[in-house]
Amino acid sequence: MLRPDYERFQEVAMREVEPPYFLQNTYTDTMILAWSKLCDSRTAAIEWPDEPNVNQGIFIDIVPLDHVSDGSPASVLAYKLQHELWGGGGIQPDAVKELMENGGSQLGEDIIRPLLEKSTEERMKVYEGFMLDIFPRASKVNFFMLDVIGTYPCSDISWYGAGGCMPFEQVQLPVPSGYDAILRNYYGDYSKPVRGTSLHEGMLVSTDISYKDLIKEITWT
Repeated sequence: MLRPDYERFQEVAMREVEPPYFLQNTYTDTMILAWSKLCDSRTAAIEWPDEPNVNQGIFIDIVPLDHVSDGSPASVLAYKLQHELWGGGGIQPDAVKELMENGGSQLGEDIIRPLLEKSTEERMKVYEGFMLDIFPRASKVNFFMLDVIGTYPCSDISWYGAGGCMPFEQVQLPVPSGYDAILRNYYGDYSKPVRGTSLHEGMLVSTDISYKDLIKEITWT
């Protein structure tokens, strides 16, 4: 979701999602996430067998698409600030502290040091607030975490206009106007079936047993 839509979704979902479903993010669970997961607590998708108190139901990742650099000087500077706040928001606080101590911080010690002293939830709020504030300047967007590590290419924001609905199985789903460009950007010729790779290799999955019950029965080495 584009950042403004994601923030609206997060606000509503934290009020409206009820058991057995669970909205998992930094504010609702002990996981530090710069995105959200919508989990089904009746099921299991166990990645962390040593974390029995973390919701590990089968989930859908819901990620925000944020402003990323388009190469212009202003967007490059904004990207550096975003990177520091992304780390300071709870993802890599030690790396941001090291950056500050080595004189490489764009934000400066007077901003970074008080930020690192806040709770994880407060740091995430600062990060998400900045991402929302900077979004209107975006010409390129991406899931910021994957942009930082270079996993996915960025997209033109113009591709995310309203495009109407298209059939999927027995329902009609809304698609962005530039869906073809988005898919080609990610996958190349997406019309050709290929054997894909797994982003969650090694998870123990069950549609019938709750993660709370299944995690008691497994021993991983």
